[in-house]
Amino acid sequence: MRNVVLTSIVLLSASSFIGETVLAGEGNPRKELAKVMKQFVKEAKSAGYRFNVNGAGGTSDSENHVLNRKVAWVRSSGYSLNHLMYLPSMDAYISADKGAIEHEGYWRSIYSIPKGRLLKSMVSLPEEILLEALRSNSKVTWAVEGQVLNIDMHKNRSNRLFTEVNSMSTMDRGLYLVNKSKKRTIPNRTKGVIQVEIDPETKHVKKVSMELLAACKDRHGRMPKKGVEYTEGTEHVVYRVDYDIQIGNTVTPIEPMKLSTELKNILN
Repeated sequence: MRNVVLTSIVLLSASSFIGETVLAGEGNPRKELAKVMKQFVKEAKSAGYRFNVNGAGGTSDSENHVLNRKVAWVRSSGYSLNHLMYLPSMDAYISADKGAIEHEGYWRSIYSIPKGRLLKSMVSLPEEILLEALRSNSKVTWAVEGQVLNIDMHKNRSNRLFTEVNSMSTMDRGLYLVNKSKKRTIPNRTKGVIQVEIDPETKHVKKVSMELLAACKDRHGRMPKKGVEYTEGTEHVVYRVDYDIQIGNTVTPIEPMKLSTELKNILN
């Protein structure tokens, strides 16, 4: 089992989705996202998908948010069916709000051991990330017409998500004031962006990427000016995760997962 250092997202269940009324109208990016999501959620439940996930978090002082100090990371692959994800290399199952991980020969709640909490915090169901974005009054635009949708999180959502993520991952570890009395992170000055790449022909989701930024005070406690929190030379916290998704008729079918009674008790 690989050693993993990671972070946290708690997202809503895919069982409640938006109605048909939102889906009319071509070209409108928010309505297009809703249409794509309806198909994705349906297929994720009935046929499933395979994925590769690559995520990292830490601090940066560059305008393109390249990490100069990495404190959390994950790179793995797996598959998901009926909104339950399995990562074979980590012996872990992840659902919207629960999870199980093998530890010393036993299945444990994913929240019961540090490695499990860190894994659950960074790896989430991609459909949940998008469903939450639709529910949270986020701004949806086309990054590439017909192919890539850009979702700017509402500030309240990005603030809440950063607090959830950082509480388990401490991506801001080491960011203290000179006297080391307090952290330099500013949890209510955040910015979150999600990008969704779709196949223009099949409307299948091909990739989901999420980036979350948090502003920092300098070492003496001075706040950065608005508009320069994430620019060149200004230190800030970065959390980023990418899911490459394989879904549809060309993907090897995913067999129903055979779960032991022990696993079912943890996941239900």
